Amino acid sequence: MKKQLLLGLLSLVLMLTLIPSIVNAQASEERVIVLFKSKVDKTAIGKVKGKVKGEFKNVPALAVTVPSTAIVALKKNPNVK
Repeated sequence: MKKQLLLGLLSLVLMLTLIPSIVNAQASEERVIVLFKSKVDKTAIGKVKGKVKGEFKNVPALAVTVPSTAIVALKKNPNVK
């Protein structure tokens, strides 16, 4: 009985330590619109581990979800306005 209680408490502690890292991983993504200078470059989004959520018809832009750290890299891309 004591072993089961100890095992249950240990499992609970381990789960509680993992929950913040899961929440932080989700919170570290940003939804942004990337405007390109001339034509859309989906490979630029893939290089920064982003996901394309939508494409605009009248402007060279994409609605994307990217890691927060990738925004700096996108700003440095010469094709991104």
